[in-house]
Amino acid sequence: MVSPLVGAALGGLLAGWHPMGAIPQTASQPSTIQLGKSGQGAPIEMFRINQPGVSAEAADRLPALVVVAGVDPRHIVGIEVARRVGAVLQEKHADALKDRTVYVLPVLNPDGAAALAKAGAPWIGLTSGHDDSDRDRRLDEDGPADLDGDGAIAMMRVPNPPRGHAAWGLARTHVIDSADPRLMREPDKEKGEIATHALLIEGSDQDGDGRIAEDGPGGADLDKNFPYRWPEFTDGAGRHPLSEAESLAFVQWMLQRPNIQAVVVLGPTDNLVNLPQVGRNDAARVPLGIEEGDKASWEAVAKSYKELTRINAAPSADPAGSLRGWTYGNMGLLSFSTPVWVRPDQLKPEDKKDEGYKEGEPGIAAPASPADPDAAAQPTEAKPIEAPPANPPPPIPPSPTQAPTPATQPEPAPTVGGPGGPGGPGGRGGRGGRGGPGGFGGRGGGGEGGRGEGGGGAATTDDAAWLKYYDERVKAGDTSGFIEWKRFDHPQLGEVEIGGFRPGFKMNPPAEEVERLVGEQAAFLADVLGRFAKPELETAVFQEGPGVYRVTSRVTNKGAFPTRSEMGNRADMPAVSLLSLDGEGVTVLSGSKLFRIGRIEGGGGEYVCEWLVTGPAGGKAAVVFKQPGVIEQRAEFELSKSTGPKEQPASELTPAPTGRGRGGAR
Repeated sequence: MVSPLVGAALGGLLAGWHPMGAIPQTASQPSTIQLGKSGQGAPIEMFRINQPGVSAEAADRLPALVVVAGVDPRHIVGIEVARRVGAVLQEKHADALKDRTVYVLPVLNPDGAAALAKAGAPWIGLTSGHDDSDRDRRLDEDGPADLDGDGAIAMMRVPNPPRGHAAWGLARTHVIDSADPRLMREPDKEKGEIATHALLIEGSDQDGDGRIAEDGPGGADLDKNFPYRWPEFTDGAGRHPLSEAESLAFVQWMLQRPNIQAVVVLGPTDNLVNLPQVGRNDAARVPLGIEEGDKASWEAVAKSYKELTRINAAPSADPAGSLRGWTYGNMGLLSFSTPVWVRPDQLKPEDKKDEGYKEGEPGIAAPASPADPDAAAQPTEAKPIEAPPANPPPPIPPSPTQAPTPATQPEPAPTVGGPGGPGGPGGRGGRGGRGGPGGFGGRGGGGEGGRGEGGGGAATTDDAAWLKYYDERVKAGDTSGFIEWKRFDHPQLGEVEIGGFRPGFKMNPPAEEVERLVGEQAAFLADVLGRFAKPELETAVFQEGPGVYRVTSRVTNKGAFPTRSEMGNRADMPAVSLLSLDGEGVTVLSGSKLFRIGRIEGGGGEYVCEWLVTGPAGGKAAVVFKQPGVIEQRAEFELSKSTGPKEQPASELTPAPTGRGRGGAR
């Protein structure tokens, strides 16, 4: 049993997954684009949203926004919002679509979505595929399993496993929280607490190799499979960057669309409430976050986002190998990520003023519950049990749906995942991973990511909040969020307890909230569209002497975004804009016939250039401004007379003869 929204969505999957089938009917139906096919041959489809009357050919030459969901198909709410948001944009935000295109990809991983629909399937969201995780020359033969037949794969807590317990290598790592016995946490060693329980994913040793649930369904985590800082040795990263049909199809399509200006990912993690690292690179000079020159755009979008959604805390994760990391770090596109929904207490009170970002403001990020089927527990190795270590292992980065970081806290710098321990609630694994006991490991390869103090205090803070939210849902008649711990006679371990948060509970809202969320995200997308760069061309001609003319052109960016991100300047992606002068019989005496324009700042930034030309009186010429993939602008003129406003003589319009821009154009 899963949450109502998850159940409804999975019901659709069981009926035959087809993401285009649930698009609400509108007066202007979106056209469909097939990017390719998944590993199992399912179509990967997106749809194109425009104002009525715009042809597909014309739409592909308008500045465009890409919206992607279903990278992690467990994030059902992102898929549902993506399927519905186009109709709301057309109906309620038609002005935002003027001279704009929105490409919506509801499900990048259709195979993973279909797999979730199978009864008793692990809640992992990987692509299709097979992997011999335990190197026994058998594929996917020993994964997590629904032992008690309740329809969900939860967690198992094993009380006081003795030293050398049956060769399964179980270590006592957790205690039952005294404040709420439903919660499991690490012991507080400063208070003299000693671990009493082993915690691992629900499953058994099906292949007799002495390890539990270590070799489940194969496949890759698409948000680790992109070339940006590809996490090579992380479980789920794939055999090589773009090893999966889905990620490869998306990259190939993106490279053919130079008209795209920004990307929004509807997924489990956030980079709007949590400001990415600014101006930092790894050892290979690959950016860890965003460039300093893009910070202002991020802050402006984030401020509007928080005002529209009231989200004040959200889960974050290292973007290594992620889709949004690639679209920003490799493609140079402004790329935003939103979880769409958070717990109600993570919303800003409506009467509280939004103060925006304050980079560096202190905050607390509580780790997620280990007693969670979305959380960690990686496979166990057959080895002797040792006493708990004197010093706990180093903290591991939070998994995607782990405890939210405050609105002002930057994303954490990437660190290396440590061994064992339960992972964050949104982590994957499923196959068991390669790191410690159990199955659903966190994004960094498993492990509970504590940022700060060890022990159980912080660990229970976020879990207690989730349980409080669950208890409120129970009052409303929804009991689908948590499985009460109950005894079970395990075939190898003897008496254990099975329970914890249900799969998807921490990712997806009650079904009745979806309509509100669609409206919020549509308003946010309209806001992003309204910030697009708007370069406008102006040209003036002044006669300098008999048959000699000075042509001065100005490109002014009247939009909020720059014409190219700072990361785009660095990566030289997308292609630069071009400004040229064409004319029959016109000879250029000074000035370049072709100017290359990299970036014009938003909010009135400009690029000004000039030519000194000669040509026959009455000759016709034109200045042409070309943006990559976008319909060109032309300013035609005659060489017979001066044009342009008298209050702007050539001396005021003309910069240095290099054609360098004003207002920050580079």
